[in-house]
Parts: sequence; structure tokens; C-alpha cells
Amino acid sequence: MRQRPSSLEELASVMENNECFKSLLTSMLGSLHNEYMEARSICLVPEQLGKSKVEAYSYRPQVVSIGPLHKGTRTDLLYMEEIKYDCMCYLFLRSKDSFPDIKNVLADCTSAMLELDESVRASYNVDKLPFNPNDLAKIMIVDGCFLLELLICGSPNLDTQLRGSSKGPSPGAGVIKREKVLSDLTLLENQIPLGVLFSLAKLLFPQLGDNGDPFQLICKLALSIMGYGYTTLRSHIRAFHFVELVYSFIDMEKYAIDNKNNDLMIDIHSGKNVNMSHQNQWRKLKLERCAARLEAAGVEIQSTGAEPESTRFNLKVTFEHGKLTIPPLHITETTQVTWRNMIAWELNKTTLVKQRGIREPEFSFQFISYAWFLQSLICCVHDVKILRDRGVIFVQHVDTEKGKKSTVSDEDLMYLFQNMTREVPGGEIDMDSWFASVIQKLNSYHPPTPIIKYATRTSKTMCHIFICWPESCWYFIKDVASKIISFFATNWELRQVGTFIALVVLLLTVAQVALAALGL
Repeated sequence: MRQRPSSLEELASVMENNECFKSLLTSMLGSLHNEYMEARSICLVPEQLGKSKVEAYSYRPQVVSIGPLHKGTRTDLLYMEEIKYDCMCYLFLRSKDSFPDIKNVLADCTSAMLELDESVRASYNVDKLPFNPNDLAKIMIVDGCFLLELLICGSPNLDTQLRGSSKGPSPGAGVIKREKVLSDLTLLENQIPLGVLFSLAKLLFPQLGDNGDPFQLICKLALSIMGYGYTTLRSHIRAFHFVELVYSFIDMEKYAIDNKNNDLMIDIHSGKNVNMSHQNQWRKLKLERCAARLEAAGVEIQSTGAEPESTRFNLKVTFEHGKLTIPPLHITETTQVTWRNMIAWELNKTTLVKQRGIREPEFSFQFISYAWFLQSLICCVHDVKILRDRGVIFVQHVDTEKGKKSTVSDEDLMYLFQNMTREVPGGEIDMDSWFASVIQKLNSYHPPTPIIKYATRTSKTMCHIFICWPESCWYFIKDVASKIISFFATNWELRQVGTFIALVVLLLTVAQVALAALGL
């Protein structure tokens, strides 16, 4: 049996030689001494996610690597490293007013990042980062300056104001127009702390603090290049990396206008609606009718506006006076990637909350709830067509190599929505209060109708059932058949047996047809 330390000196020696304790102590000190960074805020994708090839693809950077977690993991990401260095050099030229001797700017940035070494390491929820302080500082400088240059390029006023001695267009101007780059900036494992950008901006451009909080300016610029308007919010956002920043904005945007629902409490600091008395029943809450059956019941499904110009998410679904209003969802090649990473962040957030032993009732799973809501609206391809006709779903047309236009089919859209939360453990997840309120209203909606309208809606419901059921059976059979074929294809011995059985069945079928033709 291990003996207890007999003195304080021996206890200190044990702590000093314990790597686990040293790592925990570093995390604690890092989070305590920097208000712009939070310990363990940048996490890995949960183990239950990313099991299939499609899901694993959603969590890996496709164009640019940000931060240490994917640094040097793939050669196809090296092309953007050269552009990142070009952006860093262009940013240094912008700062010549603050640094007349441009040769010293890199040394000052290195010193600043070395001072943040413990805080940066504490921000990553990993056992140990495989980089020494100098290498980690280099990653933070290159990636931090690259992101700062992108943020400045996204603001015409700031781009002109900070032009400095640089000539010609910035290399970052073209980068922010690439959808896959912006998508990579919202990957869960492809992050650096926002505190790094704040420290670099404060060092390179001290004049940014003259017009307000420079940290909130960074948040505003980051949201802007990703298609989110910061001016709609009344309060500041507290976030520690790009994923949390976008997530917090989308959540707070739902509550930008005062809610008329008086049975929900509003937390003025987080912008969340909380009603603890209904939280347990929300866990099992589900929309009882799909889109076709809702319309048959008299619900008018409509969009909030015209076709969206960006790939941003807007989750402000409302139901008032028989009208279900859903913001348009623009489906592009990066929609699934961003959606899955937001879900992964939600799962990690609740795990961290449990580990810290702190109850945060205001935290909600808005992206998981959004997926559940759309899954309930769509029970077959017919529902997808309804949502597309009502302007709720837009699909981007993609140019192929042959110059033709390709698009996503309704079947592909149904598969996308139905499988978005396939690996999500639903037993411990509470429905977001906003969606819970909408679903409760929809489930209880039974407007008084004349007999003729009632008969019309009943006929619409029956028609939808006759359309939906055969379609659902067909997709079920198709799915089972594909799994059987895949099973035999991956097992050589069983594949031989399967081929033999299939041959015997074929011969028996031919014999039966022949005998029937002969009248035997």
C-alpha cells in the first residue's frame, strides 16, 4: 500500500514530480491569469462522433490548418502555409506606424507569445501539446497574424485606415472569398484562442483601442467575414475561439427582440430562455406532425425572406397565429461541416460543465434541437419538396468540370437531415427552450374549422400517408439491402457463401418459370 507523505516538503516533491498535477496546475494558472482565455475551451471531437467516413471528413481541415492540433498532419495543407506567411508579412507592413523598425516586430511578437505560453497550452483540452514554447509561439504568431489580416481585409474602412506602407492588394483579400477557408475556421479542432489575436492586435495596432474595446472589435470583424452582422446585438459576446463566437452570436440573435412568451425567464447576461420546471419534459419533446400534415392541419409554412446570400445559420424559428416561420437554410458544400462541428461543440461544452461540477441551466443544445426539429418536419421526400417550395431550403448549384450545373437531390437532403444527429446520445440532452416552445405550440394547434375545410385537410393527410408510406418502405428495403451487400462484400468467406446462395436461388427461379411455361 502506498504511504502518505509525512511532511509538507515530501508532499511538494510528489506534486513537482507528478506530470498530471503539473498539467492541471498549468491549466489552472493559465485560466486565472488571462481573462481572454479559458482553460480547456478548445476541445477534440467527442469519440462517439466521426465514426463514419462522411462524419470524419466533417472535422478535418480541407484547406488551411489553424493551431497546433492539425499542424503538420497532412501535406495537402502545406499550400496555405505560404499564403499565411504572405499575410503575416503584409500585416507587419501595416504596423510600420507603430514599429518604425520593422525588423523588431517579429521579436516583440515572439516575446508576447512566450509570455502567453501557459495560457495557450491551458486552452487546449489535450494531455500535452507536442511543441516546445518556441515552436508553439511560432504557430500562434503565424496563424494569429494570418487571421488578423483576414479580419482587416473584411473591413473596407479598417483596410484603408491600416494601409500603412504596404502597396498593392493584400493576399488575404482573395482568401476570405473562399467558402472552404471560412468553413475551416469554424472547425472544432482548428482553433487558436481569441486572446492570441487580441494580444497581437494590441501590440501591432495600439490605436485600435481609441474607439472602444479592441477585443469586441475583433469579435465583430470575425463575425463579419463569416456572414454574421454584429450590429443586431445589444450586448457584448464573451467567447474564447471562433466556434464559440459564432455559436454565441446565433444563440443571442434569437433573443435580439423581446420575447412575448412570459412563462420563460430571460438571462440578460447569456440571452438564454430558461424554464427549469419544464426542462425534464423537454428532453422527450418531439414534433408530432411532419410538414405535410402541419399544412393539412391549417398551419402555413413560410420563410422569413428571400434567398440567403451567405452560408450563415439563423435558428429563429417562430410560430404565431397559425404561421410557422422558418429562416431560409442555404445548403452548400460546407453546410454539413459547420453544422456537425457546432453539434460537437455543444456535446463538449456539456461534458466540461459536468467535469467542473458547475450547473449551467441556461446552456442549450440549439443546433441539436434545430436538427431534431427539421427531422420531425421531414418524414419523406414529399416534405423536403414542401420546404423547398416554401423557400425554407435553398440548394446551391455547383459548377462541374464539364460546365454543367449539379444540385443536391431531395433524397440527399432527407438523408442529410435524418443523419445529422445519428451518433448524438439523446437520452441526456435537453431540448433548447426556444424550439421547445415552438414545438409545444405546434403540437397543441387545432384551429376551429368548418366541415368542408376539415374534409379537405383530412384528404390531404390521407394523400400524404399514401405517398409517404410506400416511399418509406422503399428506402427501408434499399437501406437494408445495401447493408447486406456491404456485409458480404467485406467478408470474403461469407461472400462466397452469399454468391452460392444467390446462384441457387437464381437457378430455382429459372426452373420455376420454365415449369410454369410448360404447364407442369
